Amino acid sequence: MKPLRILLLAAFAGTTALCGVVATGPGTALAQTAGRVAAVVNDDIVSVFDLTARMDMVIKTSQLPDDQQTRQRLAPQILRQLIDERLQLQAARRLGLNVTADELSRAEAQIETRNNFAAGTLEQGLRAQGIVPSTVIDRLRSEIAWEKVVAREVRPRIVVGEDEINAVLDRIRANAGQTEYRVLEIVLSVPDPQREAEVRQNAERLLEQLKAGAPFTALAREFSDGVTAQQSGDVGWVLPGQLAPEIDAFLANAQAGTVSTPIRTPEGYHIVAVADTRKVTGGDASQIEIALKQIALETGDDPAAQRAATERL
Repeated sequence: MKPLRILLLAAFAGTTALCGVVATGPGTALAQTAGRVAAVVNDDIVSVFDLTARMDMVIKTSQLPDDQQTRQRLAPQILRQLIDERLQLQAARRLGLNVTADELSRAEAQIETRNNFAAGTLEQGLRAQGIVPSTVIDRLRSEIAWEKVVAREVRPRIVVGEDEINAVLDRIRANAGQTEYRVLEIVLSVPDPQREAEVRQNAERLLEQLKAGAPFTALAREFSDGVTAQQSGDVGWVLPGQLAPEIDAFLANAQAGTVSTPIRTPEGYHIVAVADTRKVTGGDASQIEIALKQIALETGDDPAAQRAATERL
């Protein structure tokens, strides 16, 4: 496999690689930045135009304040997202997997439906909100491509055995009468102990935005490092003991609609919301439907990394 090359470049002379663009604030002349490079990912380029356009989209869809501080804080996270998308597209190309026009059209139609746009008016609607349509289309393309990679490389290896189904049924019966929680999460990892304070501050800022009315699902999709980010932070229905003890302690007294303060776990900082609660009933096993979800984690060939990733689950 060709070695991964990611090179971050200065956006403007005399500035750091990111701050030169994020300090421009609202009304940035995107055309002036089109030729500048923010990062090189193998043979692909992430331009400053790409970075600024995606930042505009995130700020508007997440209802964040559009100021210099917000842009400087968001820039590294968004650049990482754009790099990940380039890597996902590259992985798809290596496998000969392409995203068709029909697949993109269906994905665009779903966005139109969610946002009450008339059919075929996505680009017009985005422009009316000050969002460059290409940044949304590029994101959709990478998501579809990555789904194809997972379908080709991961799903054929997954076999759900009868013993696993029976284990789920046994757990349902054993927990009959207990409260189950529909959990949403935002996870901010701490990759370096020296960044502990910075990550905690980012979590506090996100909590402030939630209190100000920003949608939890939008912030989770844009900022969470957790495996549930693509599901807008939706963990699903969980019982006490299924999540980290620190999160269980919060859930013990939580009601529907409750949002936690930042919770520190070995994985990082979590902001947890309880979307709903219900009582578990044992029920007739023949009437129970079990929904299975799969999670794909990139760990490389390092056995220690593979073991650590599975233990977090």
